Amino acid sequence: MDAELAYLFRHAVLRDAAYELQLPSSRARLHELAFYLIEETFGGRAPEPASLTTFPPPAHQPHVLDSVAFELSRHAKAAEAKLSAELVNLYLRRAAEYASREHHNERALALWLEIADLENGAAHAQALRRAADHLSGSGRPHEAEPLLLRALKIAQKDGPALLEFGALNDIAGV
Repeated sequence: MDAELAYLFRHAVLRDAAYELQLPSSRARLHELAFYLIEETFGGRAPEPASLTTFPPPAHQPHVLDSVAFELSRHAKAAEAKLSAELVNLYLRRAAEYASREHHNERALALWLEIADLENGAAHAQALRRAADHLSGSGRPHEAEPLLLRALKIAQKDGPALLEFGALNDIAGV
């Protein structure tokens, strides 16, 4: 077992060293290529999920790419300006929905917080609510409450009444 661990460790170190030897522009092109290859392997571009500002939110429509959406979002981000922010957001959102559906609470929490940082107004508040839902579902309501209070404040300023009601309902639940 020790030899196998040593091999895995050396392989990871060698992989990381080879990656760092690439010029940043070459790395960006490789990430762009990886993005397109993965997307094509799984049947092409996934559809855009419903807007976070749609109330009540419709059920997420699963897609075969959802299982690799996290990797696609990372490749799109690492490709820098070569791929649009819309593609990063598309696959980041699909990755968050997938993690939520599969009950990967920690990953879903991190992804919803990342989405919240990218959004404004009602979409920002809704992403905070989704993150808080994972905290509360993980038995950490004391950590969910500040997120819900932020979401409520945003909803009172920028959101529809249903978003404000939802945030108040979530706060009451925690």
